[in-house]
Amino acid sequence: MITDIYLEPIGRTFARTEIEAYLAKVPHTARDATNHDIYMIADDDNELREAHEARKRDPKRFPTSVILIDVGEERIEISYRTSRVAPARRFVDWLRGHYELKVMDEELNDITAEARDLDVLFSAES
Repeated sequence: MITDIYLEPIGRTFARTEIEAYLAKVPHTARDATNHDIYMIADDDNELREAHEARKRDPKRFPTSVILIDVGEERIEISYRTSRVAPARRFVDWLRGHYELKVMDEELNDITAEARDLDVLFSAES
C-alpha cells in the first residue's frame, strides 16, 4: 500500500486559495498549528483535538491517526498511516477534476498511469 502520495500539476501551479477553500469544507479538518501549509483530517472533532494537543507536545511528530495534506503551489503531499482514508480519496478525486496531475509514490516514482484507478493509491475499502 502506498502511504505517501505526491501530486504535481501538469503545465501550471496549484491555486492554493481554491484548494484551501475545499479543505476548509472537509469535516474534521484543520490547519496544523506548527506548519500552516499542512492540513490534518481526522475521523471526528475529538481525534482532531487530540492530534493538535499531540503536535503541541512534540512538534516533530504527527499522530498516525490523521491524514496529512501538505499544500504547495508546485506539489501536494498526502501522507497517512490509517486505513480510514476516504477523505483523502475524495480530495484526490476532486483535485483531478480541476487539474491534470502527475502522481508519484513515496520514492517519487511516476505512477500516474497506474493511479488512474484510485484503488492503487487507496484501498477499495476506504
